[in-house]
Amino acid sequence: GCSSLLKLQLTSTPSFQTLQQLNSLVHRRGKASQAGPGMSIPCGGLLLWLMSAVVGALDVKAPEYPVNASLRQPAWLPVQVGALPQDAEITWKFQGKGGTSSFVVRSEVKERRVKYFNVTQFKGRVKLLDNFTLRIDSVRLEDVGMYTMLVASPAEHRAHVYLQAYEPVSGVRVEEANNSSGHSCNLTLRCFAVAGDELNFGWSPGAGSPLGQMSDEGNELLLSLGASDRIDYACTVWNPVSRQTANFTREHVCQRHSVSMNRVIFIPVIIFSICVFLCITFAIYKSCRRCQSVSLPDRRWGHRHNGASVHNDYENATPQSQVETVYATVNVNCIS
Repeated sequence: GCSSLLKLQLTSTPSFQTLQQLNSLVHRRGKASQAGPGMSIPCGGLLLWLMSAVVGALDVKAPEYPVNASLRQPAWLPVQVGALPQDAEITWKFQGKGGTSSFVVRSEVKERRVKYFNVTQFKGRVKLLDNFTLRIDSVRLEDVGMYTMLVASPAEHRAHVYLQAYEPVSGVRVEEANNSSGHSCNLTLRCFAVAGDELNFGWSPGAGSPLGQMSDEGNELLLSLGASDRIDYACTVWNPVSRQTANFTREHVCQRHSVSMNRVIFIPVIIFSICVFLCITFAIYKSCRRCQSVSLPDRRWGHRHNGASVHNDYENATPQSQVETVYATVNVNCIS
């Protein structure tokens, strides 16, 4: 029998250090002793079991969190693989969001041979690195999904990596909208991004800037300002793969808006006053013209009988046997 019996709680796979300690202890003792609580195994059998467990153990790990990638940029799917036997074979498999699955690449450790499967989606865009990490170039939306690394040695071990892709944030800017009313001055700042997925917004005030209230979406900031308040804010837009910041700085915003509002009101008043003045002037002009042209009766309106016309010669006292028409014109002058 063995020189001793060792107490061992079989709860995890033993390491090489544990194996070395056990081997040293076996050689130091020549007799077996009674084991206490726990599982008692003869030293020789225990040593053989530990050796087989260590040799057969294969450590394959992948990140538990999704790998976030930017569209049109490369992505790396990292894995950690322990010592591999010579006959091990590694295969990467892809399963898309629509349920479609396909093999991407296969590596034979002994032959050091890598085979890329003829998949149209990944053609020319994937590469298996020396540490078995899978690199995908120019990531597309259809690349989103679950990637599984299979290690056959000959037992099969698996590691899963989920790839998510986002449009990077770009074109961030801040615009102002005046909501002033009465003696108060309320200003709304709006933050925009030309491109980006799953956007988040944040506002950072500069020194001396009043605190504002964010909207539920976070892209708007409402400020209540005094006449001499200065605004200095930075809006940051981000998503899991990128972020961008735009600054907004203004001096005496309320005074400037007050002048602008006065101009907006003053211009229509001037236009209306000019129109009223022109209308009154035109009415007076028409009235005077009408007064100057009145005739009682006018030659144009004189009534003519069909009989012959007789000349009236009062100066020579010529008797008139017949008077056809007497014309009289009265000019009336307007007194303004």
